[in-house]
Amino acid sequence: MLVCAPAWDGNWTCERLIAFAWLGPRGERMPIAVNYADNQSQCYVPLPFTDLGGKTWRLRDLLGPATYDRDGDGLETRCLFLDMEPMSYHAFEISPTC
Repeated sequence: MLVCAPAWDGNWTCERLIAFAWLGPRGERMPIAVNYADNQSQCYVPLPFTDLGGKTWRLRDLLGPATYDRDGDGLETRCLFLDMEPMSYHAFEISPTC
């Protein structure tokens, strides 16, 4: 399980998100998040992967069409920002971009 921290002071919607991460035997990385609320919810999620810095990473949602490129240094220092629709979910595959 991962901590869902408020995206800004006074934003309580992080309490409506759950997140966890999976690290596979061949180095596969997969953060998963669910917004179980009937409202839009935002949070910052620190990822447990310690080798993200110095690269750009592609987060591809295996359950939908979303794809995001993110700076690894930002993922390590600022965490992963989530802004999720009501009753939505993501299962991201993370891989370095070329």
